[in-house]
Amino acid sequence: MKSQTQPRTPCIVERNAKNGNHRNLFGLLAIVAVLVAVAGLSSCAGVTSAAPAKTDVATPPVGTLTPSVTSVSFGSILMNTTASVPITLTNFGTADVTVSSVTASGTGYGISGVSGAVLIPAGANTFFNATFSPTTAGSPSGSITITSNATASPLTISLSGTAAQSQAQLVISPTSVNFGVVAIGGSNSQTITLSNTGNAALTISAASVSGAGYSASGLSAGQVIAAGQNATFTAKFAPTAVGSPAGGISIISNAPNSPATITLSGTAAEGTLSPSSSSVSFGSILVNSSSTVPITLTNTGTASVTISAASVSGAGYGISGLSGAVLIPAGANTSFNAIFAPTTAGSPNGAITITSNATNSPFTIALSGTATQTQSQLSISPTSVNFGSVAVGANNPQTITLSNTGNVSLTISAASASGTGYSISGLSAGQVIGAGQNATFTATFTPTTAGTPAGSISISSSAPNSPATIALSGTGIQAVGSPTPSSASFTNVVVGSNSSQSIQINNTGTATLTFSQVTATGAGFSVSGLTTSTTIAAGSSATFQAVFTPTAPSSTPVNGSIVLTTNGSPAQLTITLTGTAVAATTALGASPASLSFGNVNLNTSTQMTTTLTNNGNSNVTISGVNVVGAGFSASGVSAGLTLMPTQTATLTVTFDPTTAGAVSGASVTVTSNA
Repeated sequence: MKSQTQPRTPCIVERNAKNGNHRNLFGLLAIVAVLVAVAGLSSCAGVTSAAPAKTDVATPPVGTLTPSVTSVSFGSILMNTTASVPITLTNFGTADVTVSSVTASGTGYGISGVSGAVLIPAGANTFFNATFSPTTAGSPSGSITITSNATASPLTISLSGTAAQSQAQLVISPTSVNFGVVAIGGSNSQTITLSNTGNAALTISAASVSGAGYSASGLSAGQVIAAGQNATFTAKFAPTAVGSPAGGISIISNAPNSPATITLSGTAAEGTLSPSSSSVSFGSILVNSSSTVPITLTNTGTASVTISAASVSGAGYGISGLSGAVLIPAGANTSFNAIFAPTTAGSPNGAITITSNATNSPFTIALSGTATQTQSQLSISPTSVNFGSVAVGANNPQTITLSNTGNVSLTISAASASGTGYSISGLSAGQVIGAGQNATFTATFTPTTAGTPAGSISISSSAPNSPATIALSGTGIQAVGSPTPSSASFTNVVVGSNSSQSIQINNTGTATLTFSQVTATGAGFSVSGLTTSTTIAAGSSATFQAVFTPTAPSSTPVNGSIVLTTNGSPAQLTITLTGTAVAATTALGASPASLSFGNVNLNTSTQMTTTLTNNGNSNVTISGVNVVGAGFSASGVSAGLTLMPTQTATLTVTFDPTTAGAVSGASVTVTSNA
């Protein structure tokens, strides 16, 4: 095929002959313009191509309507009743869909929940109901037609159902049963109601239960429930193993919703009973006395445990605090006492037997003890001592009583104290306590460092409970002092005056900080606000003043210190001091030192001011202000005014002439200690 030549409209690139520097640039731009035109197949006239140009065409957005179901079966229902099924319409397209109409055909069929035009945006949905309300018996067919602007319009959903003049209808309540947590060996029963809401008798043809531990009673094949009547049966969960089995009950009947299913669930748990001790030894006690030992039973399982019986065997043994049925929830416990009350000498064996619904039932706790006719018996009061908080370096003594409750003498063979800071006095080996008698000794806590050491006292004797132990506890507390700042420097303090700086003492320890000595060294240094009666509670602080009052000037710094002796750590706190002193100087200056009022009209007044400045390092006190010269007066400064170093005052001079002529020799004299 020949290529046709068309009239050209040239791409013109103007060149300025006078500006050669732009020629190559514009030529390059012209080339680029041509290349772009060719690449885009646009016409810069005169450019031709043998192949036709390709044009991309964008696909327009469309809506696509999809129903949740394409057919609906209503099953079998009674005449003059209504069944309803929800239907969802979803727009899976890229454009909005407008539903213009939704119609139902077929005897007894209809729709609800949609009317008029419905807009469904892209990605959205809408709902309506298909209904079946038959008035005559039969099995009519029908459909729902949905007309819209979607691509597959119209949509059709087929409908089917059966209308019966008489029919049984089964309603179950509840439709699911959760038995909760049931202990293995126990059970939980729940009642389920079957209602026939139809107008014909309902016949149960089969009923079955599935799932480990589940069963049903009161429901059997052939059972009939008249129209409008109810029947109940019992579902039961009696687990034999730990777990959470799933189960169900299936009921087959002549109702249209047959078979009907009831879901069953429950958790099987077990209780496990653990004693605090598997055996109890009462040691040696006197005949016709008694000894008691507490025992705790803990349920370490996941279900409650019921103790049904507790029995004791063995001469002289018994229990208290455990009688009748006792319920122990999972994780809980109960306590009782094992008792040995012998009436004859000997060493009988015994046992406590606990019977329950726990997995380890029954279990046995072994009992043993010895009964003697004559024996010493050591009783200690108290059996433990807490000394509380004691400051380091101090002590706290406590009295402990030893009683021999036996019928022969008791001999102490050894006594010792252990633990940092603990000691005993008044108790030694060989000491004898007569039958029925008491003896006392002293336990003391003397801490040397802060802390909470554990300790004990061990007493060996002829008593059967030897060695006996007394638990000791206490807390050593100590003050810890620190100054802030730890040094103070005083610069150029005028002789005869004083300068002070604040020092804070912080007590970061656990005891009150006290001071036994407060001293200051170095010429002119002293302390204010801190004495030996000052106390600082633990965690608190106190502030005092370091004072420098020099009596003579010094060319080199004066060194000194404040030393605080305390009960804390460290025992001495030192604050270093330095200071320099300068001689007192007084110098009063006036600026300006002269005032010129010029020409002033008679009977008029003019004011001028001068500033008085204390240029020395000591206070300046004005003792008088004297004015010389006709018509002149002074104000603003008067006798008794004191100026501190660098402080200023304004002196106002007024000229109010009453006669003409020049005034010479006028002056204002300020008298002071400068």
